[in-house]
Amino acid sequence: MPFDKKLFAYLQFVSQNKTCSNFHFVQFGVPQGSVFGPVLYSIYTKDPLKSAPELNYILFADDTNIFSTDAELLSDQLTNVNDWCIANR
Repeated sequence: MPFDKKLFAYLQFVSQNKTCSNFHFVQFGVPQGSVFGPVLYSIYTKDPLKSAPELNYILFADDTNIFSTDAELLSDQLTNVNDWCIANR
């Protein structure tokens, strides 16, 4: 298995009232407690800002607000942010 697959391959299950679901392979994201979490957070919160620098952003944990006083600019630039999201999902 390639290094990057080992690094981010993990299983997840749900437990409720002493009953557990089946394990499912998680293909995206970073395991909780991973030392890579802060690094990947920085990468993924800085790059989208570069895709539409004319917009205003408020970033907090896993929440991002994007806004502008110019509706046309916002619409145009959100296309760039969307393109970035599709390319980096």
